Amino acid sequence: LFGAGAGEGASYCKFPPIPDFHKIVPSCTIELWVKTSHKLPCTLFTCVDMREAAPMISITLNKNFTGDPEDNAIVFYTCDQIRKEMAVKITKDILDDKWHHIQWEIAELSSNRMNFFIDGHKIQQLSLGEMGNPSKWPEDWRMFCAVGAGYAHIPETPGQEVVDQFHGSVADFKIWDRQKQLVCYWPFDEKDGVEVKNHGSLKVNGELINTLLQPVRMPETSMFFNGRDCYINVGCLGDFGSRVGNCSLDLWFRSNNNQDRMSLFHVTDSMKKHACFSVELNTDAEGSYEKNMTLFKLTDSRGNTLSATTDVELCNDAWHSLVWKITNASNNQMSITIDGIRADLKFVEQQAPSHFDDW
Repeated sequence: LFGAGAGEGASYCKFPPIPDFHKIVPSCTIELWVKTSHKLPCTLFTCVDMREAAPMISITLNKNFTGDPEDNAIVFYTCDQIRKEMAVKITKDILDDKWHHIQWEIAELSSNRMNFFIDGHKIQQLSLGEMGNPSKWPEDWRMFCAVGAGYAHIPETPGQEVVDQFHGSVADFKIWDRQKQLVCYWPFDEKDGVEVKNHGSLKVNGELINTLLQPVRMPETSMFFNGRDCYINVGCLGDFGSRVGNCSLDLWFRSNNNQDRMSLFHVTDSMKKHACFSVELNTDAEGSYEKNMTLFKLTDSRGNTLSATTDVELCNDAWHSLVWKITNASNNQMSITIDGIRADLKFVEQQAPSHFDDW
C-alpha cells in the first residue's frame, strides 16, 4: 500500500464496518508494517463513528495529544461512546524510509492495560494522556474505517471529511481478538485492482482510494540470536554442490551489533575439502573485523575463490533485505541487492570456482 499523501485527492484504503467490532476492540491486538520518511502529521489507522466522532480508535504519527505537530510522536488513542478516553504517546524515530513493525496489544481497555512494541522491542518509556478506562462500545457504529487517513465529521472544508493522509507504505495489517484469533488480515499483496482481500476470519474486504500497490516483502515473524551460543544447524543441504554455482540466497535480517564479526549464513564441508559459501558481517576481505563491511565468499574444493565486499551499513537495528545472486560462479558472475538496490561490490578474488563435488 502506497499512500500519496494529501496531494491530488485523498489517498487511503477504506474498509466496510467490521462486524462485532464492539466486542473486539476492548481486548485485541493491532499490528502493521510501515515505511515512510515524511514528517507531516497524519493518521495511520482509524475506526470512528462518522456521526459524533465517538467511539473511536486510532494510531497517528507526528502529532501530540492535542493534534499539534510533534516530530516522531506516535499516539495510540481510544474513545468510547460516552467519551471516556485513553491516549498514550511514544516518541520513536521510525521516519527513516525503512520498514518498521508496530504492535499495539490491548489487554483490557476498561482498565487501561496495554503494551506497545516497535520492531519487536517492548516500549517502556510512555507518555500518558487521558486514562479514562473506556468501556462502552455500541453495536451500531456508523463506522469510517481506514488505513492511511483520518476522518473529520465536521470538516474545515465542506465535503472533505477524509483528512490527515499518510504518505508512505503500509503492509501486513492485522487485528487479533481476545482469543488471539486472526479476525482481520490485509496483506496488501494483490497484483492489481482496487479490492484488498481480508484473509482473516471476518472476510471484510477493503477498497483502495487513489492508492498504488507496490511489490514488497518483509518478515512476519523472526528468530532472535543472542550473539553467543544461538544458531540454526540446517543439516546437510543434499545435492548442494551441483547447485551452488548458479543459485541465490535471499533473506531478511536485523542487527544492531557493528562491534563484532558475525556469520549471517555459512555452509562448509565437514570433510575438510575447503569448500565454503558464506556471508560475514563486519568482516573485511582478509576475514578480519571491519565495521559495516560485509564479505561474500564462495570457495570450491580446490581452493578457488570468488569473493567480494560491500560497505553498505547493515547493522543499524533496521530490517534489511539481502539477495546474493550467483549467476555463474565459473565465470565470476554474481551480484548483491540490498533493500531492492543493486550494491556496489569490490571484488577481492575472482578465481572461477567450479569444483564442488559432494559436500
